[in-house]
Amino acid sequence: MNLYSTCTHCKTDIAIKQKAPTRGDFQMKYGNSLELKCEHCGENQNVHINKIRAKESKLILLSGFILSLIVTAFLWNFYGAISTVTIVIPVLVWYQQIKNTRSFNHYMIRRT
Repeated sequence: MNLYSTCTHCKTDIAIKQKAPTRGDFQMKYGNSLELKCEHCGENQNVHINKIRAKESKLILLSGFILSLIVTAFLWNFYGAISTVTIVIPVLVWYQQIKNTRSFNHYMIRRT
């Protein structure tokens, strides 16, 4: 899961390097707001954590697919065609990414 925010000046996405599984965990680690600098226009911004969004990581999905291919090739020698069941690995990885992203984006912090 990748975290990002939108620059208020130039409307481009700003990648956030800090990681947390939920918005509540993000708040406990980093506070209610985060100081970000847009790489595109150079604008410094103070962003409330409700303005931070999550999206699925393509790298993790690709890793799950590659892992599935390796496990299938390895198990093919021992179990034959039944090893193709391991193709479900990328589906499980994709489902977990969707679940984590929805969980992060759905939960909002009360502004005080």
